[in-house]
Amino acid sequence: MNLRLDSENGDLETCLWSRVRVTGPDARDYLHRMTTAQVKHLRPGQITSGCFLTAQGKVRAAFSLACTEANTFTLELDAGRDEAWKKALLEVIEQFHFAEAFETVDASSSGLSWFFLTESPEGAQASRFESFGNLEIYHHDSGTWGRPWISVWGPRAERDAWAKTLDTEFRSAKFSELQAGRIQALAPWADHEVLADANPLEIGLRAAIADNKGCYPGQEVIEKIVALGSPARRLVLLQGAPAASAPAPAPGAPVQDSASGTELGQITSVAPLGGSGAGWVALAVLRKTHARPGQAVHVAGSEVAVQAVAAYE
Repeated sequence: MNLRLDSENGDLETCLWSRVRVTGPDARDYLHRMTTAQVKHLRPGQITSGCFLTAQGKVRAAFSLACTEANTFTLELDAGRDEAWKKALLEVIEQFHFAEAFETVDASSSGLSWFFLTESPEGAQASRFESFGNLEIYHHDSGTWGRPWISVWGPRAERDAWAKTLDTEFRSAKFSELQAGRIQALAPWADHEVLADANPLEIGLRAAIADNKGCYPGQEVIEKIVALGSPARRLVLLQGAPAASAPAPAPGAPVQDSASGTELGQITSVAPLGGSGAGWVALAVLRKTHARPGQAVHVAGSEVAVQAVAAYE
């Protein structure tokens, strides 16, 4: 079933999806030098992902980046609790903004709809930007929610009209309905896996790290980890069967070695699977020694097995 979420009825208030626009003759060079994204050759209409990092390789902000015009870029992200991640993004841009000719604008005030498709329209590129009248439309691949999705910014009436051009029906949904798909796609999220002390290679953000792009803050740390073969911890997918004696774990629940009871990490996200009694899925960041498919671990009073591990290579 195709799903739709709209900012007007509060569905998207749960995640506070935001966008920041960076525009000016030096915007491209600045974003290329200061982020993990390959921005230098990004053409209008193209979308990539990226991060601002600390010198120690920790996440300061993670985002999706679209080139909307030759010298204009839009960064989409979850603003997080109290809009902390949007504030962090604006702060890091300003911190290293000296004589470069560009300006930064918080462009989050426009109305927003999310559309989730069972599959990409035939012939469509996975990730791309387009405009439609007063709308800005960002097409994203299935890496975040387990299915292709589209964020559409602009007046509600125009969003409704554009939706009809897709020639498909959309059921109104809640943000909570998407969590199982995100978890199964091993996609990190603000305030869950994406934390201020997180290394992007440990939390499933490898796709946001461009290779062979030149220097950026934190690059030496990231390249050293890649050269050594893997980060010390890895993001993994766990799945539990329904059991009255062992309910689904809560975020923060410890994950332990089945034999010794040693704590290996913690649950970061959890969601029910399907209908009632179908079990649960969860993400956890575990020591790399146990981050392999089929590895048995102990969580929430029961034994479960690692289902999948986020790519880092």
